[in-house]
Amino acid sequence: MTNGTPAGEPPLIVKLDGPGWLAELLIQPPTGSTKPAEFEVALTQGRNGRRHRLTTNVRYTTATNRLRTGWSKWFVKVYHCLDNHEADLLRRHLGQQAAAIQLANAQLPGPRRNQVEPPWAAVPVHIVRGDGLADNVGQVRTELAVTPEELAARLRRDLPAWLTGAGTQPGQFLLAISPFMELLQWDGYHSWPATEQLPEFAGMAVGLDTLHRNGTVHCDIKPDNICRYNTSQVTGYVLIDTDSVTQFEPPPTSVRVTRPYFYRGLGDWFANPKVRHLGVDPAILRAHDRFGFAVAVLTALAGRDWVDRVLLRDPDLTYTGVDYDGPRTADNREYVKRALHQHWPNRDPGRDWTPLIDALSEPFGREIEAPGWWLTEWLERVVAAEQRCVTGLVAERVFAVADPQMYRAQLDEIRGGANQRPARRVDAAQQGYDAIAQAGAVAAQRSATGHLLLWSLIAVPVFLLVFTLFNALV
Repeated sequence: MTNGTPAGEPPLIVKLDGPGWLAELLIQPPTGSTKPAEFEVALTQGRNGRRHRLTTNVRYTTATNRLRTGWSKWFVKVYHCLDNHEADLLRRHLGQQAAAIQLANAQLPGPRRNQVEPPWAAVPVHIVRGDGLADNVGQVRTELAVTPEELAARLRRDLPAWLTGAGTQPGQFLLAISPFMELLQWDGYHSWPATEQLPEFAGMAVGLDTLHRNGTVHCDIKPDNICRYNTSQVTGYVLIDTDSVTQFEPPPTSVRVTRPYFYRGLGDWFANPKVRHLGVDPAILRAHDRFGFAVAVLTALAGRDWVDRVLLRDPDLTYTGVDYDGPRTADNREYVKRALHQHWPNRDPGRDWTPLIDALSEPFGREIEAPGWWLTEWLERVVAAEQRCVTGLVAERVFAVADPQMYRAQLDEIRGGANQRPARRVDAAQQGYDAIAQAGAVAAQRSATGHLLLWSLIAVPVFLLVFTLFNALV
């Protein structure tokens, strides 16, 4: 074995490039069993366009970048289609998804130099067809004396067996390649709102609003599909697993969702025989994304265990199953408010979580079907509401700032101690720390002496008085 490739078998190397970036990826052979995946792809565009449902087998693997630029580790999904025709349909479908994500990511402000650098709303994906990989592992020259059969044999020799074995053709394979992201570890419970995570969702909100404005939805927003990107310049939360991305037109007659992270209106749509064959209305698709985003935000603020056990179960907490389609706390805004008030009681006299709870509960009503840049504005309302949760009791606490002139002597003493001998910058900083610590110790000693003297002035007369009374009584 060499670099994960069986001995004697050619490695699979994929070269990706774009404006300002280049990657040379060594693909590891897929491991594990295959999993079926269904896709509903558009045959024709437009409101009245036709759709076709196809099934493909999926395996997963990783890749390492042999160049020292860009991301070092990549995630790879390997799709094996029934035939070349379905591979072409799926390649066009996945390519449209990748283009929509790239367009949404481009709308995010930030220090991005190229499309494979964050900030991102969703991880960018690159679609590569199996029989096109031969150009990346060795050029095959076109020769007049070489027959098409001989060219095909050369191509097969340049590809690993997992792409050409058992009678399969490389053209039936598609590779979806994206930078590798680490999953977040969501905390189980937060007894107070973990609002420090709100800024991490800002880019995702802008990107999803852009996707919706361009007629596309993610369709599978849940905590397991949210990761963090973290570079020297920018950090934030990002969506992965984008093969669920769906376009508004032609309207889809099925949607890839994960229970229980689905919008109630979507379930109602498919339960209605009068409309389900028409395809899902764009307003319902938008609302489904917004619902999933709101559940993810509450998972970060309140804890995953609380969200799964309370928010996504029925209001009376009597159901213990997993795939429950009946009423849940998350299906009613008032239920959500009541549950959040129970989870975050106002025990601190300086805090009142009501404004934050009111804002967080907004996505759990039918109003999220409205058009517009809803997620960005909602997240801004949540951030503003959190600022209003501080009551006047806390807001009126004013801490007096000492006049520097009162401590001029102490400051001069600290400065003199720090500059007592010449030193390098690091050593000089350490001398400054030592001088501050020494001055602090002296100040503490003086304060303790002053308090001791004060208590002695009070305690001595009291002791004499008690002693005199005791002698008189005896």
